[in-house]
Amino acid sequence: VRTTVNSTDETFQELVVATSTSVAVQTTIHSPQLGTAAKFAILAGSTVKFTGFSNKSFIGTISLGLGTNATQAKTDLALAVRQATEAPKSASLTGVDLGGLTLQPGVYTFDSTASIAAPSGQLTLNGSGVFIFQIGSALKTSLNSQVLLVNGALPQCVFWLIGSSAVLGSGCKFEGIIMASASIGFMDGASLVGAAYAQNAAVTLINNVITVRTACNL
Repeated sequence: VRTTVNSTDETFQELVVATSTSVAVQTTIHSPQLGTAAKFAILAGSTVKFTGFSNKSFIGTISLGLGTNATQAKTDLALAVRQATEAPKSASLTGVDLGGLTLQPGVYTFDSTASIAAPSGQLTLNGSGVFIFQIGSALKTSLNSQVLLVNGALPQCVFWLIGSSAVLGSGCKFEGIIMASASIGFMDGASLVGAAYAQNAAVTLINNVITVRTACNL
């Protein structure tokens, strides 16, 4: 792994299902504050299992004894998770696949699972601002799926709050800060611009690239 620090819900959902085009949400959202967690590519509640991940200085996990500030980083992460949880909801996307959608900054909620699935395995995030996805249970992306950022959208300002586990499919090109309550799994060749934080379980990597950006200041 290479690391680089450098309207109403009902109306909204009907619009997404009917058109799968760009949707504007007029809400000002502030970024969750990661604190010392922002310096880590990975934080894990249990362990990190990796094949092809060589830069251990970007891993924070007490069980492996890696990362001098891992304990404080996990405390700061818990605060960021709370802030993301309390962010005001813009729209519900429960039951809607993210593949093929174009979204503007806002807080999008899922009562249970969320996915970026084939054949329209591309989610486009459009515009400068904060994106928060509040997912009740799991997140799963399909083979070679992609999160595309355009018109000023920044990966460090995209937050994925996941109630259980996340799995990024093989070849997936993902963007944002993943904050999962349970595990995070990277399938072979998946890449991430952002960070992978598993609060209570393991992070598993297989020949993956994680690129870390400076913290969001929006």
